[in-house]
Amino acid sequence: MVVSRSRFWRTGAIMFLIVVGGLSLLPYLISDGAREDLPEAPFADSRFAELDGFRVHYRVSPAQPADAGAVQGDLLLLHGLAGSSFSWREVVEPLTRAGYRVIRVDLPPFGFSEPRLPAQAGLGETALLEAVLDEAGLATDRLHLVGHSMGAAAAARLATRLERSIATVTFVSGSLDTGSEGGQGIGGVIMRYPPVQRWITVIGSRRLLNEEGMARALESAYGKPPSDAAVAGYLAPLRTRGRPAAVIRYLHSSRESVSPDSLGSLQTALIWGERDQWVPISHGRRLQDALDAPLEIIDGAGHNPMETHPEAFSETLLELLAR
Repeated sequence: MVVSRSRFWRTGAIMFLIVVGGLSLLPYLISDGAREDLPEAPFADSRFAELDGFRVHYRVSPAQPADAGAVQGDLLLLHGLAGSSFSWREVVEPLTRAGYRVIRVDLPPFGFSEPRLPAQAGLGETALLEAVLDEAGLATDRLHLVGHSMGAAAAARLATRLERSIATVTFVSGSLDTGSEGGQGIGGVIMRYPPVQRWITVIGSRRLLNEEGMARALESAYGKPPSDAAVAGYLAPLRTRGRPAAVIRYLHSSRESVSPDSLGSLQTALIWGERDQWVPISHGRRLQDALDAPLEIIDGAGHNPMETHPEAFSETLLELLAR
């Protein structure tokens, strides 16, 4: 009887290891759907800054004011989760016409920057943004920062690092709380297990890296159905090799939140979509109180007012920059 019971547990343990091993191996045999190579120049105005071998994609649009002497300064635009320089396409022209030189950065691992986390190269996100600014140069000594959603925390961290060089900081439907502690407890350990991350990558990619899945996600953010061009623009960088896995690693990585108090005497402002369901306007009002900053609301807009209401957004931003 003892021998039989011992054999039962031994057989059970072997079967368990076979099942776990099979489930751990299986996701690596399934494609995540990201088959495109990273293009050398995604756009005509594409540029790359490099720091210790890590390449960051960015774009520069020169100021085009009616009066040649009316250059207002440099405007650094930082996108939100799963976005890229593409996310700002609708507002570049009105901003450059108003005299601003516009710099759009693809925050790693998004857009056409390297599909890995800066921490994997021993670098910080702020250091990479500084490398972009060094490479791009500044047209004036007035640098304005604009961070959307996830990009708000990135803008805040950069502002605290370059406080003396910053003219204004504007948060668009953004949060300074990253909501990530890198995964604590047993759940965090499981989520960091490579096969588990691979399963999430495969399943998530198959749900999102297609026109229908992306259209659903954008409709939720926009508050209305997106155009085919918008769907294609968001899908293009996400379909490059290694991108889905890098995004999953980013979502489970440790990212530093920013205290409103750390922004000190910086001139800040907030822009929010009236119907934002991703980061509700109630969050914007709390941030307004914490920063003692003006909060401008775009009527009828969702989480991405710069895309769905570009005229109202541009006018609002320009008024805030001119304060």
